[in-house]
Amino acid sequence: MDREQILAAAAEIGDHAGLGALTTTRLAERLRIKPPSLYQHFANIEVIKDALAMRALGELIDLHKDVTSGRAGREALNALAHAQRTYAQARPGRFLAAMQASPGTGAIATLRQTYVRLVATTLETYLLEADAAIEVSRSVVAALQGFLIVELSGLVGTPFETDQGYQKLVDMLDAGARAAARSAANRKRTPAAPAPASPERHQVIHAGNS
Repeated sequence: MDREQILAAAAEIGDHAGLGALTTTRLAERLRIKPPSLYQHFANIEVIKDALAMRALGELIDLHKDVTSGRAGREALNALAHAQRTYAQARPGRFLAAMQASPGTGAIATLRQTYVRLVATTLETYLLEADAAIEVSRSVVAALQGFLIVELSGLVGTPFETDQGYQKLVDMLDAGARAAARSAANRKRTPAAPAPASPERHQVIHAGNS
């Protein structure tokens, strides 16, 4: 028995029975071992869930790179949004582990920051500058992941309604990215107004003309 076997079994339980069903007892039963044997590899069930979260974030990062390669703008945003949804539907336990894990300052936080930066890089293809792309990317990530968490909880409508709702959300995010890019472009084109002359300057000019 090794860590990889334990994580594989934990992922199966989380994906098929729900993350809440992932307990030390159930995991040990799946592996046909006694619960104390798990502690040779993981301190507790929360550490196992964190390991699942890191695995899921790594998979989402690789997926993002794959689906956005060679794409830009709306096409890239649409591809990453639907790829993330497909992943969440196929691997709900792992996805929820990634969303619910406490970020702290360790590996999970680093992976989340990497994912946000990748989304920001995608948004730069809307001709957004890096700082603006980071700001917009946080909203994009929060909106997409928030929708998927609600969908996985079963609190939305029929599959058809959910499909339509998700696409409308992607359309809204696309419109927001375009608007942010237009706003940035307008700021670049608008010349800065000259600074008004100071009162002292007016007095000097007046004195010179008298």
